[in-house]
Amino acid sequence: MYFTHFNYFFLFLSLSPSENFLLADNSVDLINATCAVNFFNIDKFMHEVVRVLKPGGCLALSSLLLKCEIRYKDLSEALTNIFHEALRRVCMYGSDAVDHLKSEYQTIFKAVPFTDKERFTDLPMIYPVSVKKLVGLIQATFMYQDFLMKNQKDALLFLQNLEKSFSELGISELEATMEFHSKSVCVLAYKPKANA
Repeated sequence: MYFTHFNYFFLFLSLSPSENFLLADNSVDLINATCAVNFFNIDKFMHEVVRVLKPGGCLALSSLLLKCEIRYKDLSEALTNIFHEALRRVCMYGSDAVDHLKSEYQTIFKAVPFTDKERFTDLPMIYPVSVKKLVGLIQATFMYQDFLMKNQKDALLFLQNLEKSFSELGISELEATMEFHSKSVCVLAYKPKANA
């Protein structure tokens, strides 16, 4: 990973390796990782969190979960089943990162070294989607990308079969009125203040 920053009066944004923040000790008010922390070496990341967060600083970690439902007329159950089967298939790839998602960040929550912490699950998210966007969502996951690297022929065939499954339900590729209902997780924690 690389380091870059943006400084605007009181706001300083920084991107750096998750295991070696290029920041001074006790210098950061907020560390945020969205849809990313499940890829980190958690122990090394938490060590850096403790080192760079100011006393009273906040850690915010969040991600979409594997819980989802697709709603569309009387086809909701069939669509959801197709999508869950696709997720099940791609979740065979992705190793520890998938395990963190399956645990709904419980493993990450336990690794947070601060006592003032909370984990929120089942935070609802709703998006309008088309078949093309659903297939694209699967295709964009790290699990599918791992599948593609390990077996390109089967991964591409998998996508074709996924599109075919949706098509067999009579939903065109351009249909844009389905609702994708998902859940997300958020872990919030605060570093103790120096005099606490």
